[in-house]
Amino acid sequence: MWNDEIIFLRKLVEGGTNRSYGIQVARLAGIPESVIRRSKKILAQIEAGLHPKAAEKKEAKTGVKKREGHVQLGLFSPMERKLVESLQMLDLSRMTPIDALNTLNELQIKAQSVVY
Repeated sequence: MWNDEIIFLRKLVEGGTNRSYGIQVARLAGIPESVIRRSKKILAQIEAGLHPKAAEKKEAKTGVKKREGHVQLGLFSPMERKLVESLQMLDLSRMTPIDALNTLNELQIKAQSVVY
């Protein structure tokens, strides 16, 4: 990064990194500056191991109290994951139009319960 801007000098390849570039990508995508500032604060808390949600998620999943190291927050909630999995399992080519409409209605009702 240079002057808080991302500059790609290398070829991007699949795999992990020790830095997060999501905030820079969000800025390039036009996310409002207030969201960018808040994201930077949360990232700093996560990197310092101070973000309460990161610790709660880790404890809930593992049953183990907070450990040292990096924390990766999930992109989707469990409900969102279930909705995506439901969509992936559909065989639209074998559904009647009414079955497809009913299934879409069920998924919509489930999706309305997801809180952002």
